[in-house]
Amino acid sequence: GTRWCTASSNPEYYESYTRHGDLYVNIRKSDGAKFQIHFESQQAMDADDEPVALGEIGISEGLKNFYFQRVPILSFLKIYYKECDDFSEGLAKVELNGKWGFIDTTGRQICSCKYDFAYGFSDGLASVELNGKFGYVDKTGKEVIPCKYDTASYFSEGVAAVHLNGKWGFINKAGIEVIPCKYDGICGFYNGLALVKLNEKYGIIDKNGKEICPYKYDYALGFSEGLAQVRLNEKWGLINCQGIEVVPLIFNNIWRFRAATIVKLGNKYGLVNNNGEYILPCEYDEINIFNERIIAKKSDTKYEFNLSGELINI
Repeated sequence: GTRWCTASSNPEYYESYTRHGDLYVNIRKSDGAKFQIHFESQQAMDADDEPVALGEIGISEGLKNFYFQRVPILSFLKIYYKECDDFSEGLAKVELNGKWGFIDTTGRQICSCKYDFAYGFSDGLASVELNGKFGYVDKTGKEVIPCKYDTASYFSEGVAAVHLNGKWGFINKAGIEVIPCKYDGICGFYNGLALVKLNEKYGIIDKNGKEICPYKYDYALGFSEGLAQVRLNEKWGLINCQGIEVVPLIFNNIWRFRAATIVKLGNKYGLVNNNGEYILPCEYDEINIFNERIIAKKSDTKYEFNLSGELINI
């Protein structure tokens, strides 16, 4: 009486499932609705072959225990919830009936599915959304910072960026605003320093809100490998954590990689290292970095260099 592909006259459909594991059919007692479950392919389907979450179809505790004895717990959880994220710090965010909560690796709900959205754990806390406002829960599921912010980011280096009434600031794990919400934009902390935007200009502050680099840049991106991209008067360069311009602001554009930066000057491309020294001069029509190799093109010739700028192949 089912209408699935596994009930087809073509036996290959059924065999393709059972070759990799048991195929279950559950019949809901309340209305006779049938559901097909295959854990190895992480599929739970209704009679119309549409995906369903076991937790949303009224699965009983007895049936849960039946499956717990037969399949890995994580395989069950991936089908029980509509969404089951990867585990972070021993916990995973899950969605059921349009609401989000958290489970541990045994499948126990440490925070019931009651939030409109949730983010993964970082530094022991996770950001959650309720009625358009954000707060934080700890690993016991307790809401330790109330949902009152317009946006709330991950904790890093003991602080998190929060947005309230159109302005950004930072709070600690106790929910105290260690840097008040007065900034127009911010990047997260890196080694105790953060790029922030105030009165349409970017500068650098420390964790006490002290100005390390004046607010003078038109645009900035967060620190990576100790350097940050900045723009002033339509020209790009790199500054270090002390606000020193390691790569002068003379380039039309730049693209940061881990150990090098592609720079564009006029219509030509070059490459500089993290000390601002040229690896390749700005004389190439195109430069790309793949797997620790530099591929540069000049006219119709392609050159391959290592990250030190030594020619490997033409």
